Amino acid sequence: MDNIRYTLFAGKFYKEGETFISPELLMSKLFHVEMKLAKTKTLFWDEYQEVIALYLRLYGVDYDFGIVERKSIARQIQRCYVKNKLFHGASIRLSFFVNYGGVEYMIEMYDVEYSVFSESPQDSLELIANDKVFKTKTLLSSLKINCEDMWRMSAVLCGANETRVPLILDSDSRILEVPNANIFLIDENEKVHTPHMSMGVCINPARQFTIDLLTDLGYEVEESKSLDTSSLHSAEEVFVVNDLQGVRIALSFENKRYFKQISNRVAGEFRSRLIE
Repeated sequence: MDNIRYTLFAGKFYKEGETFISPELLMSKLFHVEMKLAKTKTLFWDEYQEVIALYLRLYGVDYDFGIVERKSIARQIQRCYVKNKLFHGASIRLSFFVNYGGVEYMIEMYDVEYSVFSESPQDSLELIANDKVFKTKTLLSSLKINCEDMWRMSAVLCGANETRVPLILDSDSRILEVPNANIFLIDENEKVHTPHMSMGVCINPARQFTIDLLTDLGYEVEESKSLDTSSLHSAEEVFVVNDLQGVRIALSFENKRYFKQISNRVAGEFRSRLIE
């Protein structure tokens, strides 16, 4: 069986280990987005098309990212999926480069070990207080591309790992997010609270999807401007969500332990609505 991984660059496939990007081209990389693919469906592709269009405008490149090009990239993603024989699902990295005055893109694909999203999240996340790095609201603070360095620094300074996740706060110690994921708190009345997007929260494509899902399930959702660590101490359940890992459940913050009944239900619905 062929286990060689293929990368698509400028419309051509290259085998794993084959050199095709020069140091000069590597330096001309603009940005990348990461997505999941399940059962031939690129998840949140409509949302990521708008993210890509925004990034291209911010970088000021002359690139016609209209309907024709968007459909062409979608077809190339499917070609790469088939070429790599990742028929149960894949992680996608779509990168854009400036090349001889024009724009080229590269598609890389990686196998997902078991399933696209866990059927029963067992992450047991521990939320960590973070008084070392604070997030400042700017015109770009809702974009992942603007937040990644701060997320990495926060994780390092807080001694985070795969199961220990630092809270990202603003200068007033209000909760905004965790690295690369939006946070949801469930109170004793089963009302759901999440930081208001006007505060500079990083907007992941899964955020609104989750709000709509919760509403469909009958839960009231409040976008709040006043969530802080005391809110975590009074919450009954807490989960975080993004488009790459789905719903991950927090089990603790400091001396507080959380239940996970509603969070498990949300995780199951999130998965089934996207890939089943």
